Amino acid sequence: MSFWRNKKVVVTGGRGFIGSHLVDRLLNEGATVRIVDLGSRSHPRKVAPELLARAEYRKADLCDPQSWNKVCRGRCFFPMR
Repeated sequence: MSFWRNKKVVVTGGRGFIGSHLVDRLLNEGATVRIVDLGSRSHPRKVAPELLARAEYRKADLCDPQSWNKVCRGRCFFPMR
């Protein structure tokens, strides 16, 4: 049994090279993954389609504590940026 099974995880930078591989691995281990992009030019289209089909995509601004708290509440956190 995987440690990550049924864990809720947030990965910032999940559309990048390392982040996308981390997202894929966590999904394969049974985690529920939320990909968060903090940039102003973010678009879910830039996330690999096979990851979007299995993970949730959210846009959040690190400078906005309320937005950030909503995205991360109750989840493990992997900052990739």
